[in-house]
Amino acid sequence: MRAKLLADLTKHPICDFFLRACVEAMSDKEIADDLAAEPDASLLQHFDKTKHMDGLEDLFSRTMVIFSLSKEDLGTKAGFNFNAYDMEGFESVRAVFRVADALSDIGFAQFRFLGGTGLADLGATKNGQQWFIGLFFKLSHK
Repeated sequence: MRAKLLADLTKHPICDFFLRACVEAMSDKEIADDLAAEPDASLLQHFDKTKHMDGLEDLFSRTMVIFSLSKEDLGTKAGFNFNAYDMEGFESVRAVFRVADALSDIGFAQFRFLGGTGLADLGATKNGQQWFIGLFFKLSHK
């Protein structure tokens, strides 16, 4: 199963960069549990779904442009370990990327990850004003 997942992942080079080490490090039990989970609580179920993976590829790509970061720097600056399986953390970082993407569409610019212990997750500017953006995210399932 792992070989098929990795083969599917290679069709999306940016996703492959961010997620390959995670899949390679997962135990067989973690892979089986993820594949048995509800689709919204699974990372791996989507690897063979071109539309889903194209969307994730686009999200990673747009986020790199919005933050003016390489994929290597995005992985570091986002404050998330993409090499370890952590579905809640992955959904959380993906939510941050989506918020930045949406704010970029309405004129926010100069995004940066704050990464501190304060209340804000992101910094950005709009119309010359500095904005500090805090996000709250909680993943829940039955």
